[in-house]
Amino acid sequence: MRTIVLVSLLTTVFGLCRAKEIREDWIKNDSVFINILKDAYLSNPTSIEKHLEPWEIKRENLGYGYSMIEHSVGKGYISIFYTLIYKDKKLVSFKLTPQMPNDSRLYSRYLSFYEGLFVNDNCQTKSLFYGYKFASAPINNSDKRFEISEKFEFFMTPYSGIIYGDAGGIASEPLENRELFNSLKCSLNDVLLIHILKSINPATRLYAAEMYLTQKDSFKEKKIIEELIEMNFKELPEIITMSGCIQYSDDARKVLKEMIEIRK
Repeated sequence: MRTIVLVSLLTTVFGLCRAKEIREDWIKNDSVFINILKDAYLSNPTSIEKHLEPWEIKRENLGYGYSMIEHSVGKGYISIFYTLIYKDKKLVSFKLTPQMPNDSRLYSRYLSFYEGLFVNDNCQTKSLFYGYKFASAPINNSDKRFEISEKFEFFMTPYSGIIYGDAGGIASEPLENRELFNSLKCSLNDVLLIHILKSINPATRLYAAEMYLTQKDSFKEKKIIEELIEMNFKELPEIITMSGCIQYSDDARKVLKEMIEIRK
């Protein structure tokens, strides 16, 4: 019996030791990959696309010729999470979010790998954005530009989330774009609402429609606003929404109507 216990104990200890071994081949793969991304970004930012190997099956239609692919690619200990925004299948904006390895012994090495591509803030690497102004601009990009807050600008981009709804996930937490909308809606006038209705982000456009349909008396430019809402429905009849932990596409008019009823 003692022999069996001893063998079991040694096996467990050996397994734990092996689990803590550092895989230098994984580190090398990550280092080479990060350097490839760095060289591509510094020479021609949009050339980074081919190295990310974007999954075409993950492409989401945003309407008006815009689309988005969101996924990740990894080679060893870490993955790079990406959000790619396209206009007529041409990459116009992207967000790269680096991951740090779970093993703290590797932190300093990976921070040095990321240097020159990602900003380091207290041992936390920040996301890299390209074409952010383009992604936050209205669809036709011909409107007169005016000063808006950073929060408003982020809400306009697909990076704030293209799922329209209220809450989701295991804990049923409010969607990030819903929280942004709730913090901004008190300041919305006709000009800002029309601006939002021209967002590249289809969820943002629906939040603006929700605002108008629940507070019509607060707005004067009813004809322009209603025409934009109808145009948005025709351009993108379906929207991504959530029920619990499940994401799915559904009729945009239906989802909007249900959301207005829920929030009465």
